[in-house]
Amino acid sequence: MRNSFLPDYGRSLPAAGITSYRFGAAPPSLLERLPQGQTERNTAGRARLHDGVLSPSPDTRWLDPGQAAIGEDFIYLPDFLSAEECRTLCAAAAQLEDRQAVDNVPLDYWKGRILFHHDVAAALPEAGAVMYRARAAAIERIAAHYALSAPIYADTIQLVRWPEGMHMPPHCDNANADGKPHSSPHRNFASIVYLNDDYEGGEFYLTALNIVIKPRAGALVAFTSGWHHEHAVLKILRGTRLTMPAFYTFDPAFSRHGLPR
Repeated sequence: MRNSFLPDYGRSLPAAGITSYRFGAAPPSLLERLPQGQTERNTAGRARLHDGVLSPSPDTRWLDPGQAAIGEDFIYLPDFLSAEECRTLCAAAAQLEDRQAVDNVPLDYWKGRILFHHDVAAALPEAGAVMYRARAAAIERIAAHYALSAPIYADTIQLVRWPEGMHMPPHCDNANADGKPHSSPHRNFASIVYLNDDYEGGEFYLTALNIVIKPRAGALVAFTSGWHHEHAVLKILRGTRLTMPAFYTFDPAFSRHGLPR
């Protein structure tokens, strides 16, 4: 059974690819030190969420949206994109609203909210180029943060619209909480670039870490695809949230065709 919130946007995927990567060098890398399975911290984080609303605990942390996250096992980087680049992508999302994927997206949750990179690039090459450059820069940031000794490849990148009232339950990007097969077990990392901040709600919540982030426009959040970085999107209370998510894998067989490398 597929996770009803699985962000594969209807893409048909091959059989499972690489789901983990082992580094032989000592001392262990940050990636090796992260917990691999679900823990009590995941359970506790999920219990704080009710219909997209967080009931914080005394130790819930809110990150400063104007400061890069230092010493964390994920990436938060403000000003990853310039204000002009954000305006270019927001304008593209508005101009191409009628091209948001519907027919090739089997899950109602995602219908009419996604613009694929190839559609953006075909209609608006400048916006497509911004998406491509952002993807390449995110790969560099992830590789440096986790001291990767093997290349990673993007399997998809889109623009996603989050309307008022929308939220996303806690999940990780390569496994289902109940152990049922996941359609993207090859994914090792994800990134999200935030294109606007003129909305209320819509915070990014890391359940196991009990951390809330309300990124400002242009910020990058990047993290591993496993349970340690299980995450949720809190309910959008006012306005529309625009993001640019992408997913990455060590397995080149899953590299998204049609995107320049």
